[in-house]
Amino acid sequence: MSKKIGHLKVAVCSKNLTHVDSAFSFSRQVVFYDVSYDSIEFIDVARFASPPRRSEAATSAPKQPNGTGKKGGCCMAEIGGSEVDQLSMRVASLEGCDVMFCVGLNDLAAVRIRDAGVFPVKMEASREIDEVLSSLQWRMNHNPPLWIRRLLGYGNQNSEYRVAVGAV
Repeated sequence: MSKKIGHLKVAVCSKNLTHVDSAFSFSRQVVFYDVSYDSIEFIDVARFASPPRRSEAATSAPKQPNGTGKKGGCCMAEIGGSEVDQLSMRVASLEGCDVMFCVGLNDLAAVRIRDAGVFPVKMEASREIDEVLSSLQWRMNHNPPLWIRRLLGYGNQNSEYRVAVGAV
């Protein structure tokens, strides 16, 4: 799907399909919408299996120091292969999106989402999807903040316009 001028493809992490109420890494569903200045249109839903639980053997094993910081350790996250695969699959589902709303977002997921060209928005509390999308639409129409202006392409040269002006 090609990018329409004045439209944002929005992803929303939800447990119940009516609220933004889930962390990105643990969301069972991601709901997609097309939001323009005057309309909001449902596109699709991506459903995911529950993230795998760590096996008891992995959690009962004694931890070894990971680095050379003070007292023999440092701050390093241990990420198993299946967890990385789950995250990669979730990030891949956001292809073509401009912005993603969720309630919880860890640093690794935020970096991967940003690198995929999607602007992640972590909300402090659960809100209805309709309320979130209406608020976004209102912002688009009333002095949008910089991040929305960038997503909408404000300031980008339109090649069709340049050709038409150059021909005159």
